[in-house]
This record gives sequence, structure tokens and C-alpha cells, in this order.
Amino acid sequence: TEKIPTPDLSNKESVEMGTRLEQFVADLFAEKTGKQVRKAPKVYQHPKYPFMVAHIDRLIANSDELLECKTCSAYKLEEWENKIPKEYVLQVIWYLGITGRKKGWIACLIGGQKFDYKCIEFDEELFNLMVEKAVKFWEMVQNKVPPVILPDDCDTLGEVYSEHTDDMIESQELNDRVAYVQELKMHRDEIN
Repeated sequence: TEKIPTPDLSNKESVEMGTRLEQFVADLFAEKTGKQVRKAPKVYQHPKYPFMVAHIDRLIANSDELLECKTCSAYKLEEWENKIPKEYVLQVIWYLGITGRKKGWIACLIGGQKFDYKCIEFDEELFNLMVEKAVKFWEMVQNKVPPVILPDDCDTLGEVYSEHTDDMIESQELNDRVAYVQELKMHRDEIN
């Protein structure tokens, strides 16, 4: 909604390393599976909703499959044991739906020491639900309505509402008074 500037990720070392290692992950996947991979030639768009796009890492030659290449720290190893992190499953389902493909692979170099890859089959019901939610979200963006605030959004809230208002001060005072009354009640119960 343009209330805060878009973050510049170009100088983040983790982003740079992920970009540099993408080809390595793709090559390793091809070596381990025997599948030939090639760079995706374009950005794909949903046929009905052009704001819905997919930036595919690689396509698998002579197939209806695609590959997403990931890198992560060793601290994420547990997330990869016998499963795929949820956000990556959703990303691959999204890319499969946008491109009309039926099977996706996700390959990940974990901590620079472990390599793992897994297959994700297209789930049309999940994709349709994602499209429905994306349409609603895009309407909010177009109308400059921010999404619902979550507890993890405190940094973003600080940027959006860097100036305090009288309403915010009154709200804080009210919260402080409620906390004080609750504390008094707690001590009263201890005395009785």
C-alpha cells in the first residue's frame, strides 16, 4: 500500500548466496536424478489474473515438471527431515498452477553440507483456494487497505505508525489502567 518503502534485499548476503548457489543446486539435482534441467525462459502469468505471476527457477526438459532451487542454513535441517517446509510447498503448488504443470521438484542445499530433494504433486483444490485468497488480497492492495495485523508485524507497525496520535496515547493509558486494576484485584485476593 506504499505506506513504507519496499525493502532493498540486493545487499543481503543470504540473498546473494542463494542466487549464486542456484545453478549449483540445479546441477546437483540433475546429477542425482538424471533429469535434464534448463532455465525457465520467462515469467509466467495466470491466464485470468495477470497480477498472479510465477518466477520459475528451472524447467525439467522433455517433461511436464519444474524445479525450485533453495538454500538454507544448517539450523533449518530439522524442517527438511522427512518433509518440506510449508512455505515451499505453497510456492511450488502456486508455480504449478500458474504454469499448468502437474509435478514440481524442490531441491535444497542445507547448511552447505546436506542436499535434499523432494517431489510435489499439483493439488488443484489447494491452488484454487490460493487464487481465491490472492484475488481478495489484490483487491486490498488496489484499495490501499493493509492486511490484518499479526503479532509478528511489530516492526512493520512501527514503520507505518511512526508518529503517535492522541488516540494511541489514550489507548495506552487505558491499557495501563486496566493492568493496574487487575494487579490490585490479584493482591486483594492474596490478602483475603
